[in-house]
Amino acid sequence: MDAFLGVSPESLVLVQDNLHRDILFLVATKSVIGWTALQNSIRIFFHQVIKNTIQLNVKKIYNLCNLQGEALILHSKDWDTDDMSEIAQRLKSVTNGAPTQVRCQKNLISNDLDF
Repeated sequence: MDAFLGVSPESLVLVQDNLHRDILFLVATKSVIGWTALQNSIRIFFHQVIKNTIQLNVKKIYNLCNLQGEALILHSKDWDTDDMSEIAQRLKSVTNGAPTQVRCQKNLISNDLDF
């Protein structure tokens, strides 16, 4: 489904691109804990959903691909844009979250995770 994404200092919102502009998803930016940005998609991790609605400036249209658990996955409709890096920069400036990092866990010979 197509949607607009809005990111303000207070919240992140997805608004359906239809006649009624239904709010599909709303979360406080303080609840965003991280994100993974690729060339044409971004996965945003959060820990609390807020149900109140507020007015935001909304700019771009995105395809809402999947909402699972505590991660929101968005895919850009335009493969030739820098939308995802722009979203990541905006998230970095208005949230306490950070880009995700890949970590390799080395298993010891005894297969203990050594916590």
